[in-house]
Amino acid sequence: MNRPYLRAALVLLIVLLSSCLKAEESRLTLLSLNLHYLSLRNPELLDWDERKASVAEVLASTQADLIALQETETFDGGSYSARNLQLEYLLAAMPEYEAVAIGDPAEYPSTQPILIRRNRFELMDQGFFFYSPTPDEIYSRSWDGRFPAFTSWVRLLDRESGMRFYLYNLHLDAGSASNRDKAVDLNLARIAAREETADPVIIAGDFNAFSFFPSLRKFRRAGFKLAPPAGPTFHFNRGINLLPAIDHLLYKGHLRHLETRVIRQNPGGIWPSDHYPLLVVLSN
Repeated sequence: MNRPYLRAALVLLIVLLSSCLKAEESRLTLLSLNLHYLSLRNPELLDWDERKASVAEVLASTQADLIALQETETFDGGSYSARNLQLEYLLAAMPEYEAVAIGDPAEYPSTQPILIRRNRFELMDQGFFFYSPTPDEIYSRSWDGRFPAFTSWVRLLDRESGMRFYLYNLHLDAGSASNRDKAVDLNLARIAAREETADPVIIAGDFNAFSFFPSLRKFRRAGFKLAPPAGPTFHFNRGINLLPAIDHLLYKGHLRHLETRVIRQNPGGIWPSDHYPLLVVLSN
């Protein structure tokens, strides 16, 4: 091979290697888990003291960059509790993370926090909206008067890649298809109205819907891609895998799906929750 061709080949090799390294640097590992609330009135219901070490061990083992949690709630009756024993424990057990999408529970619902690696991400903005006729009213009940449910969201800067993006953490109604559909419409409207419309968007959470349900089809019609399911995510707290996945992750923008996994670990025979953690790897 003569020298001009050799130089051209070396330049091409360097470009290809640089592209591969860039893709590797911008990988995002996201995890979603419905943690199941802690009931102070009925502490034997998925006993938090029994399973909290299992939760921390399983979450830490995934080395996720971002963790979207649902039902991270110390339930003591009423709309909210000033205590969040689950979140306090997890932050103490996993100091490499900080919690965002939280605030004073009298003014900001803190039961759907997002844990971010503190050295990698910077919080740019955060907010919430409830699935109700008055979505900006905290703890407002759904259209048919069922329990309050909501989406928490953040806009983050990934210091590693320079990418700014939105992450929406949702928990749709388990018992009402009508509420789910209206909540999806509300989510899509709020996402469309976000301030930085060029930023990629990731949606994760407990959809209480199979991938072929109308609520998921609405997101796909709006241009979102569904990370391919990898089996059941709800297991009745017994490792019983009967139903298709109800926990999902969708994404839109210059993102690429690399992997989906369902984490079926129960350290010491203790399940972290009645849901399995859903792990998805994306790249830009």
